[in-house]
Amino acid sequence: MWGKRCSSNPTEPAAQAPNPTNWEMQGKWEYAHGYILLVKYYGCTNFDGLKLMVYKGRYIPRYSLDPHFSESDDSPFARFVPTQEGWDMAGCLANSFKEEE
Repeated sequence: MWGKRCSSNPTEPAAQAPNPTNWEMQGKWEYAHGYILLVKYYGCTNFDGLKLMVYKGRYIPRYSLDPHFSESDDSPFARFVPTQEGWDMAGCLANSFKEEE
């Protein structure tokens, strides 16, 4: 029915999900009530494994760092593409956080 034109490209490997324990911090920027992390996840192929993540609160060092959104307190508030525009947007967001009451 579909013919040969409707097949996936078998030469392109599937993108690997980031391993929360196989990463290296590339940069950290702290603001009054939030922070930005630039993290390289080894084995992850999109954007060369780089993730630009914004968090609320104070930075707490951790061994495991999952870039996916969840109900966990460790979940990033937002993620941006690791480009200049992404940096600009991440900085605006992190700088906009107010003290939580």
